[in-house]
Amino acid sequence: MIKSAAIALSLAMAGPSAALGDFPVPAAPDRTIVESAPPEFWDPPDAPFALIFGTPEQVDEVCAGNTPRWLRGYVVLACTRDDRRVVLMPNPCLYQHEYYAKLLCHEQAHLTRRDRPGWKH
Repeated sequence: MIKSAAIALSLAMAGPSAALGDFPVPAAPDRTIVESAPPEFWDPPDAPFALIFGTPEQVDEVCAGNTPRWLRGYVVLACTRDDRRVVLMPNPCLYQHEYYAKLLCHEQAHLTRRDRPGWKH
């Protein structure tokens, strides 16, 4: 189910990437790998958004389809599709520390707010 839903969401999604190595990711990568969303994007989006979980392999497979050329060869950790208000994240049980909050904060910052567009990087 997640694979088919995630594949349908793969168009136009952008997200952070990291050079991690082989799956499965046994522990979260160092938190410095993910770019911090600027504080002006820490507020919640104006409307609810759907949060979909997948294995690290599923997230990479779906999210990597639309990454820029310079990111090819990296593992994509998560991604957001603002026009559908969807965030695809890895299983949170694999990430048992503050890194996961930073990753989710990064992704939700891409969502549009009433007074401004979502964060672009």
